[in-house]
Amino acid sequence: MPTAEFQIRAWPKDQTHAQVLVHSSPAGDICKPLTVPCDLRRLADVRNLFQTNGWFMQPRLEHQLVDIGHQLAEVLLPRPVYALLSSSLQIIAPEDILRIRLCLDPELIDLPWEYLYART
Repeated sequence: MPTAEFQIRAWPKDQTHAQVLVHSSPAGDICKPLTVPCDLRRLADVRNLFQTNGWFMQPRLEHQLVDIGHQLAEVLLPRPVYALLSSSLQIIAPEDILRIRLCLDPELIDLPWEYLYART
């Protein structure tokens, strides 16, 4: 199966913002970084939660994971990035694969991006 790449680059701008852009995708790219809200302290709490033994046994975990997923989506999938992602999925052939490659700075790399949950 052919594979297309959707490359997202993100890095902290300051303690409350990050910058994100799309290096390349089947639908195009974003050359000028977008500035998005990103509370690094809050994300550090997310990272710490997943490093705690027994984190998966916490009460109301499902709701907490959805909230975490939304926080992560706010950083990596602001509206223009999400639009490119949606367009890329429509452009590729049904049998093709769209690989999402994350190029992240150290402050962002160890977050549980697999829980990213975009609001549509």
